[in-house]
Amino acid sequence: MNDVFNDLPNGEELKMWNTYDLAWASAKIEKKADGKKALTLRDQDAFDYSRVERVIPFAQKMEATFTVVPEQNDNGLLQVEFQNKQGLPALRIVFDSDGEIKVKHGARSGGVAKYEAGKEYTVTVKLDVTSRSYTIKVNDSKETFKIFYAPVDGISRIMFRTGEQRYSPNPDTAPDTPDYVDLPNTGILIPEAVFNIKSLVTKKL
Repeated sequence: MNDVFNDLPNGEELKMWNTYDLAWASAKIEKKADGKKALTLRDQDAFDYSRVERVIPFAQKMEATFTVVPEQNDNGLLQVEFQNKQGLPALRIVFDSDGEIKVKHGARSGGVAKYEAGKEYTVTVKLDVTSRSYTIKVNDSKETFKIFYAPVDGISRIMFRTGEQRYSPNPDTAPDTPDYVDLPNTGILIPEAVFNIKSLVTKKL
């Protein structure tokens, strides 16, 4: 699977993508200052996020390479998840608001590289679901060995999201709870975070 957005026909760049595109958290193709196209995720919504997802051929061993240009490194975040066909993630990579690229280790996260605003970062992941392990490399750095934080039977989706996954309410949420009231300041925008995805390429190993 090869999605290099600048090489795809105009209007067909997101034909194979699912998008969650909001007024204050948009996900769309934009032409950048250099004249090249990117899938741009913008987020200035305090209570929601933008999200895009690419369904890929099912794989138990695969390599994925994606290129991101963040426009800031001191606010907002971008989470990248490798998921099974039900959408359950096995590994997560985060461009975090403290200027560090991190991966999730169970309940904790560990840093793998620093990032700066306006610079291009190509992330390469090689994974094997049979050993629940993967390697990650950022640009020309050395490969780092990591373990999945959750087991899956295979990878079928790759998802990019500008906020934390919401887990509440759920079937176990208590009804008629006084804590659930209208949220304050819902009309106030937060500083915008912008992440430009230039390409996503995957192949089975």
